[in-house]
Amino acid sequence: MPAEFNDHGLRFMYPDNWTVAQDDGSDDAQGVTLELPNGGFLAVEWTDPALTDAQVLAQVGQAMAAEYEDLESESIENADPAGPPTMEFRFYYLDLLIQSRVVLLSSQQRRMLVQIQAEDRDFIANEQVFQAILVQLQNQD
Repeated sequence: MPAEFNDHGLRFMYPDNWTVAQDDGSDDAQGVTLELPNGGFLAVEWTDPALTDAQVLAQVGQAMAAEYEDLESESIENADPAGPPTMEFRFYYLDLLIQSRVVLLSSQQRRMLVQIQAEDRDFIANEQVFQAILVQLQNQD
């Protein structure tokens, strides 16, 4: 049975064996992080509307590069030219290949930054679940 997240202006279903990371309890929370059972995560947060998509993605890339050595990154071209801007990152951590995907989703009222990160095998195994959550987030209006 899937679980449902419904808070901070977000509503979507996710696997019931994932956990919602503890937030600080403030009313001005800017998103949510879900933790996968094997150590990955899916995080959603609102972005600064004054920044362009390219600026947001550049900031994420800079933060990732500062955190992880030998970071590989690439911009992903969507099959749909109007699809959301997407970046893929890969790096090694404790001898594990980690894959991280950053997707910018825009609605009429706001823009969300979604980061999905997991060890490569877990990322591949959960790809359909990640896509289903992205579709739900895209249809928030």
